[in-house]
Amino acid sequence: MNESRAPGSILISSVGEQSCRSIAGMIDRSLYTSLVFAKTGSETRRLLPGRRFRLVIINAPLSDEFGHELAADIARQYTCGVILLVKSDVYEEVTDLVLENGVITVPKPLSRQLFYQAVRLGLSVESRLSSREQEISRLKRKLDESRIIGRVKCLLVEKRKMTEEEAHHFLEKEAMNHRTSLREEAEEILRMYE
Repeated sequence: MNESRAPGSILISSVGEQSCRSIAGMIDRSLYTSLVFAKTGSETRRLLPGRRFRLVIINAPLSDEFGHELAADIARQYTCGVILLVKSDVYEEVTDLVLENGVITVPKPLSRQLFYQAVRLGLSVESRLSSREQEISRLKRKLDESRIIGRVKCLLVEKRKMTEEEAHHFLEKEAMNHRTSLREEAEEILRMYE
């Protein structure tokens, strides 16, 4: 895990308050800023969209569902790490169901050391996914900017009879004169022509 990354919230989904507290007691306090508890799968689903969690721990079975589908859904839709705690006798079967989604399964009864490693792995997964998400957002912004600039250059070629190179230099010069970015200048030119 990237140790410089600030700890965040961890969501623990388990039927009983005592089991939630027991699981929470096994997590190093330096790894989170807050713990949130949910007693059902539906409560867990309601909490996820409104808040960013670094890690979700599901202690199966829950009262309204087993929890493996919930774990898989969370792993597919969010950037958090997901740990699913299951009884040893169904560990292999459940692992086969959720592994391709990136869910970490841990057999119960819990080994403190194995659970600690799973928590660290889950946080590491979240850190990697968050970095990828940020990079994808950056690339999307850059692609969007390139499209806008390309569109404006085409407009300048068409309307002002410039070459593409002249249009590019014109955009750069206007951006420099107005102390704006190329994108801002391109958007302003688009507004003029549309």
